[in-house]
Amino acid sequence: MAGYRAVLFDMNGTFMFGGDRFDPQQDYYTSYRAVGGGSLSFADVQSAVSACYAAFLRDYEDPRLVECFPSLADFITTHSGVPASEHEAIAMTIARHEVGKVPAWAALALRSVAEQSAVAIVSNVWAPSHCWKEELIASGVAPILAAAIFSTEVGAIKPSARPFLAALDAVGAFPDEVLFVGDSLERDILPARKLGMTTCLVGTSTPGVAADFHIQSIAELAR
Repeated sequence: MAGYRAVLFDMNGTFMFGGDRFDPQQDYYTSYRAVGGGSLSFADVQSAVSACYAAFLRDYEDPRLVECFPSLADFITTHSGVPASEHEAIAMTIARHEVGKVPAWAALALRSVAEQSAVAIVSNVWAPSHCWKEELIASGVAPILAAAIFSTEVGAIKPSARPFLAALDAVGAFPDEVLFVGDSLERDILPARKLGMTTCLVGTSTPGVAADFHIQSIAELAR
């Protein structure tokens, strides 16, 4: 890590886990009540979140939307079918199911990397950025971050170059001074490498020739 001015990390699936809980068995209504919602029925909440998530999955794979991805508020307004007075509660319900946890071992690895290089996040997220920052604070990761670039604030999702360029600007580094670490070839490795960054693929995906390095876990970066 000492050879890089900055190390940029994807978040979900790279050092945060257990998020994106949107399978058909999820109880969105309990989450809705936990965030202060109360006037919608169980069926209304389940239907609203499911409809928004289905639209999100469709749009996330649409290359025409990479540079202008709709906000969570846009999805809720267009697809939830609930009154405007309930939009915030549905947004917070979705956030509770999207945001994961940073395990202690992952936080330790990030802190280890930060002792030698600037550390920043470049992540595609759906919920408002403050929802993610709460977990970064709770896990002890927030204090070591030089920057956190979220797609919700940029208005574009990876593989757009814009989130990557925003991170480079934030840490004051050129691409050839940076290592990018992520778990997606399409949304992390290929666009980062196209910009001239060194890349490290995390997880069990076959690395092929696209990434410069391949590790099973970011714990290996602290060794």
